[in-house]
Amino acid sequence: MNNIPLITLKPNSTEIVKIQTGWFGWGDRREAFFVWDEGPIWDGNPGGILRSLVGTPVSTNVQATIFNNELIVSGFGRMQNFNPGITIINSITNMIIGDVITEINNQQFPNHLNLTSLRIGNQVTRIGNHAFRNCPVLTSVTFGNNVRTIWNNSFEICISLTSVTFPNSLVELGSAVFWGCTGLTSIVIPNNVTTIGTSCFGNCPSLTSITIGSSIVSVGGSSFNIGVGVPSVLQTVTILRPQPPVINNTVFQNRPLQNVILQVPRGSLSLYQNAVGWRDFGIIQEL
Repeated sequence: MNNIPLITLKPNSTEIVKIQTGWFGWGDRREAFFVWDEGPIWDGNPGGILRSLVGTPVSTNVQATIFNNELIVSGFGRMQNFNPGITIINSITNMIIGDVITEINNQQFPNHLNLTSLRIGNQVTRIGNHAFRNCPVLTSVTFGNNVRTIWNNSFEICISLTSVTFPNSLVELGSAVFWGCTGLTSIVIPNNVTTIGTSCFGNCPSLTSITIGSSIVSVGGSSFNIGVGVPSVLQTVTILRPQPPVINNTVFQNRPLQNVILQVPRGSLSLYQNAVGWRDFGIIQEL
């Protein structure tokens, strides 16, 4: 293995793009990139060819070389649906999405049952629907500093996540993005976020604190609800927008709010005390 050479490519022909431990899926940008921490390439042949690129004017195949437990793959373009098989998927414990990747497509990496750590590169702007759904032992997610949109169900039922730190670039959270993340204990939504989708943090009963930034305009129904009879440990909700966003009564559905503290900007107390959904909090105080 140590005698296998690395590949060097000219930037104007094909690019070396790598992801630590991943698998191929549909893609319409530079998405030919994988590194396994342990285990072989999908066909067991170091230096083999992965024949899955189609429709690209630059290359029609992808060269792959394993060196020191890394698989380096060159090429970009639209890819056919490519799956190295459940054995390799289940061997993946860490994933790094390189800084030249700009978008993670829908359903790219769901059901990675042993994935514990994910780092997303600084050029990624969009994370697609169901991208990392049902990764049950995922405990660490590091977002790059250009992510603007996290789409529907991206991290649904990632039950081992206890906290997430969003980049300031984030503008929109889709529907059910973190639905069923039963381990989440706190959420801070950055100031540039304008939209929180329906059920975005639904069925997250372990949340004790929620902070919502100053630009929020739309909070979807059931965004922070829990199931009937499920105990709630929510203690504090802080919102930084002076004007109360319009919400309905399902946003915090089934959470008893009588003893939950709602913290609002100075000068906004009376507005929140009279706003639908917000006035249900038993304690409303200015920051």
